[in-house]
Amino acid sequence: MEKLLLTLILSGILFASFAQNDANNSGQAAQQEVQMNNVNPQCQLGDLAEHKVTIKQILEQPFLKVVPNLDDPFKMEISSFRVIIVMHGMEEPTRSCEGNQLNEKVKERISKLPAGSLVIFEDIKATSKACTRFLDEVTYRIVE
Repeated sequence: MEKLLLTLILSGILFASFAQNDANNSGQAAQQEVQMNNVNPQCQLGDLAEHKVTIKQILEQPFLKVVPNLDDPFKMEISSFRVIIVMHGMEEPTRSCEGNQLNEKVKERISKLPAGSLVIFEDIKATSKACTRFLDEVTYRIVE
């Protein structure tokens, strides 16, 4: 009888311990999501904060990166995006890129753009350990 009582007590202690750990883990995940909601990450091409750029500038930094307006504890990274090119007021077919790099076809097309053309990055998917987000589109105008 004493063994049964001791077993029940130990089982109850272990159950309470596991339940507390689960609650702590759930609370941490919820806290990370709340913290992530307070971060409003933006994106830019390389270090090009200005949106009037030369072709050379784009080709020297052919990658998108996340630029949070707060210290981003989640280290978001770009995992995919689409590129739209507008030349002489005409929108060209959308091109998709995986990762954060412009692919060779996009770089080749950008290298031939005249001044005044727009390079628009949209459907920018950023991921971290805590979540996945789609960032606002960003537009660059080609200057001479």
